[in-house]
Amino acid sequence: MRKYAFMKTKYNSFLKIFILSLLFISCSNDEDTNNSQSPLYIKSITEKLFYNGYEETSILNFEYSNGKLVKLVGDNRYSEIIYDGNKVVKFNGYTNNQLSSTTFLYYNGNNLSYTINESGDEKTTYSYENNILKTVENKVLINGEFKDVEKNEFTFDTNGNISQILKTSYYQQEVTSKIIYNHDSYNVPHKNMNPYLRLLFRGQNFDGIRTNNILTADYYATLTSSNYVRYKYNNVINSENYPSKIDRLTNNDELISSVTFEYQN
Repeated sequence: MRKYAFMKTKYNSFLKIFILSLLFISCSNDEDTNNSQSPLYIKSITEKLFYNGYEETSILNFEYSNGKLVKLVGDNRYSEIIYDGNKVVKFNGYTNNQLSSTTFLYYNGNNLSYTINESGDEKTTYSYENNILKTVENKVLINGEFKDVEKNEFTFDTNGNISQILKTSYYQQEVTSKIIYNHDSYNVPHKNMNPYLRLLFRGQNFDGIRTNNILTADYYATLTSSNYVRYKYNNVINSENYPSKIDRLTNNDELISSVTFEYQN
């Protein structure tokens, strides 16, 4: 499972998790006007990646217990989701049935404050503006002090979708790039997830921080760039207004990746 991972752990080849603000998502979802015949929950995700003439397929299965998502399973790896009531407080990652990583989540009321790995050298912090997520900062411990690695600053539209991300990288020199998004009007695959898990959910062609699915994403190398690289998303919508398939393409219609969703009630 190469393109899925838990963020800020060393378990970097499984389901990619991007932890965001519960308050924003829950409020925006209360206003969701997408009508579906019945609530659907993700059962499995199949992703195909295309590069240099090669194709790679990954499958991720979702396991539930008493109505809660408790395990994500793929190939020789799986992850356990640990709760305290309705809040996710820990992820345990296993490789070949051996514990390989642990990530802890800490909250300030209903807002996620930070996450940290078991060894305490990788941390992600969250800030809010008017109770809406504003920034997510990834940090690593260097000489006893946490240093910034990457910062993402979000702008949301009135529909609860990310209209813009400012992404600052601190690896060699400080550089800020920009991504501008447009969306459709249909349900995202994870609409009916536990609200905390929805905040943690991200994949190659989708994430859990939006109300609707991405149609285009324009990448600007710097804030002053006038040129951009556009990626397009073809969303195949089923009869209940959820995507059954999402293809990501270059602006020249070259297929980069294809993700298929299987649901259960």
